[in-house]
Amino acid sequence: TCPTFAVTYQFTPQFMMYANHSESFDEGTVVGSGYANMGETIPPAKTKQNEVGVKYQSKGLLQTLSYYNMRKQGTNDVLRGGLKYLEIDKEQKYSGVEYSAVGKISPQLDMILALNWLQAEQTDGNSVLGLPKWAGTAALVYKPTEDFSVIGRLNYSAKARIRHSDPLDVPAYTTFDLGLNYKTKISSKDVTFSLMCSNLFDKRYWYASGSSIALGMPRTISL
Repeated sequence: TCPTFAVTYQFTPQFMMYANHSESFDEGTVVGSGYANMGETIPPAKTKQNEVGVKYQSKGLLQTLSYYNMRKQGTNDVLRGGLKYLEIDKEQKYSGVEYSAVGKISPQLDMILALNWLQAEQTDGNSVLGLPKWAGTAALVYKPTEDFSVIGRLNYSAKARIRHSDPLDVPAYTTFDLGLNYKTKISSKDVTFSLMCSNLFDKRYWYASGSSIALGMPRTISL
């Protein structure tokens, strides 16, 4: 069974509160070579998630503050009788707070802001590898005319741990993006040209993915 339900309550036309709960299964996996239970199908792992938050809208700006927690089962190497088995033997716990604000701050200026704090731990008390505790993005969209707009976006990720033994952290990084949009007509057809430069200042950085790292994307221009 995978129940999902939600409830909202609107105190005023501008202010509301909501809460939701959901459960889901990951697909069961077949154990590969190197394990005593090779060929065995591991049962589907369950994920349970809860969220509660408030929303406030005023003068074209929607603000949301939410708290969430999630429990996710996972596989682990288990030693038994001198043999190694792959089994569901751990649970990852995620809890966090997220704030966002989206909307107009003037007739020609839109704002997008999101900030997330995350605490992620495993059954053994260690943190989940590869996840920053803080992450956020902030963007401004300037529209001098109906057909032309400019977007500037700041992206931030705090340091992330990729190794518990002899601890190793990937440093925090910040990148900046800049883009243009232009709407026009070609042969009476609506056409939009979008020019975007990601990582405008060609910041050199690593980003974490689980227990490994990868090079960050260099300055990239797309049209």
